[in-house]
Amino acid sequence: MTVEEAVYYKYLLLCGYAGELEEYVDRALEEEDPLSNIILELSTCGSSHNRILEVLNSFILSIPKEQIDQSRIFSLILDFLRRLYKEENMLMDKLTDLMYRISVLTEDAWEEPWHTMNIMGDLYNEAQIGFICMDSYMETFHRFINEGLCI
Repeated sequence: MTVEEAVYYKYLLLCGYAGELEEYVDRALEEEDPLSNIILELSTCGSSHNRILEVLNSFILSIPKEQIDQSRIFSLILDFLRRLYKEENMLMDKLTDLMYRISVLTEDAWEEPWHTMNIMGDLYNEAQIGFICMDSYMETFHRFINEGLCI
């Protein structure tokens, strides 16, 4: 597990998507030889989200912040959001709420690309009430979700 993956899974866990990390750990237990320390630690946490967060935070904090590739974290998150939207048909209001929650967790919610994620729900609400054109919103949303293009 890379530190970027650890940050990604931390955000998902905090947003209620623990299954993503569980699947990752299960795959790693089958495929890694030898097992990395982080996978060994995570495999002993069971379903204790507090313990999982403790392990992830310890791993993340062991790496200097400037060495963490924020663009890689964004790419992982965008892939996850795209999958929720396209494959699981998550409703727009739920998806934009999740985008907001993730952006706030990054501590960089006012910096791109997180800022676009942060305001996508507000823009959707404005499109729903007719303040902005829904077609224009959907075009902006699709450019973001498919290509990562910020507003």
